[in-house]
Amino acid sequence: MKMKQFAKRHLKKLIKSAYYKKVDPQLPDSQKPTVINFGNSFFDQLKNWRVFIPTLTALVLLAALSFYLWQQKTPVKTIPAPESKPQETASLFPPPTDYQKGPFLCPGIPQFCQTGKDIFIEKSYIGFGSRLPAKSHIFASFDGELATFKVAINRSPADKKTQNILVSTLTDKEHLLRAAYFFTGQAPKDRPVKKGEVIATSSGETMPLYDNSSLVFVLTRNDIVMGKRLGGERVQLKKADFQKSD
Repeated sequence: MKMKQFAKRHLKKLIKSAYYKKVDPQLPDSQKPTVINFGNSFFDQLKNWRVFIPTLTALVLLAALSFYLWQQKTPVKTIPAPESKPQETASLFPPPTDYQKGPFLCPGIPQFCQTGKDIFIEKSYIGFGSRLPAKSHIFASFDGELATFKVAINRSPADKKTQNILVSTLTDKEHLLRAAYFFTGQAPKDRPVKKGEVIATSSGETMPLYDNSSLVFVLTRNDIVMGKRLGGERVQLKKADFQKSD
């Protein structure tokens, strides 16, 4: 009986001894609490500026990229601007008076009003123009104050070379009527003139910018600016708008 008990104890010691020989001796003892060391963790490494600055930069770039992608997914709605309707020319000026309706005295010799035509630069209406023989007279179409000045114009819209011409303005302040004469020749004196009076003499030289006309007559009504530039409603003239000069 004692022998059997001794044999059992001896067998248990052998089995226990064989089990612990197979276990990895580097494993922690199960009877001791396991301690994990966080001394070299990620957050401690951030305390080092060499790691913190690149990490912060990466986070900022990531946030900016996320915001950009979010904006792409959410299109911004734009409110269309209201359509602007072009104003009618007639609404900018009061109706013309009887005096402004004409007919007006022809500003040149009869040939000028018989052969004259509308002068345009591209799509902009300039005035009524035609060729004149040299030494042709130019007349005042109505009573008013005459003033003349010299200007330089391009020879054509595509040509940068200039041509010197004269511009005489005839102003009737009482009736808000004004005319401009574009021509070449001798400059007349500034003075008050009467309808039908000779105000200048044309040299006959043509102006390529104005479709090779020697004289261009520009008429405006309701002109309240009365400066060098025409500030009223430009009248597109026809042959029927003129009287014959005396």
